[in-house]
Amino acid sequence: MKKLVLVGLVSLTLFGCAQEPLKKQTSSGKPEGVYPNHTPDQVIEALVQNCNEKGFTIEEQTKNNVVCSREMQGGGAIFTQALIGNSYSTTPLQKVRYSVSKFKTGSKVWADAWAETQMALGQVNKMSYDNNQTKNNIQSVLDQTIPAILTSTSH
Repeated sequence: MKKLVLVGLVSLTLFGCAQEPLKKQTSSGKPEGVYPNHTPDQVIEALVQNCNEKGFTIEEQTKNNVVCSREMQGGGAIFTQALIGNSYSTTPLQKVRYSVSKFKTGSKVWADAWAETQMALGQVNKMSYDNNQTKNNIQSVLDQTIPAILTSTSH
């Protein structure tokens, strides 16, 4: 039995280290998008639209950022709650902050993602999503979805 548990732990460790390659290297190390000829306001509206269409709630919207959140479900929620919370903490939330600024003749976006849960006495525990899969998913949104929204709303 001990050997089986040891083999399982070693396998989990080895497979856990295998990570998909990063699809786009950026200067910040974060997912980034550049939108020539679009104002920060237009980009913020596109980000809000995307978040709403993907089932996220807009927690914060200012002239320079949007924070989208969604309650986690299933095994991911259980695992995350065990990792950063306890049985008394709230259901973990997935969050993404898109920071937007003017850039040359358009706008630039940087994104940060994390999970968080609130403990029974109010303390909020967070865990950054620094893995390549998450970065690649957000990068796809910035490279494909946001330009499509911007194109469809500019006509």
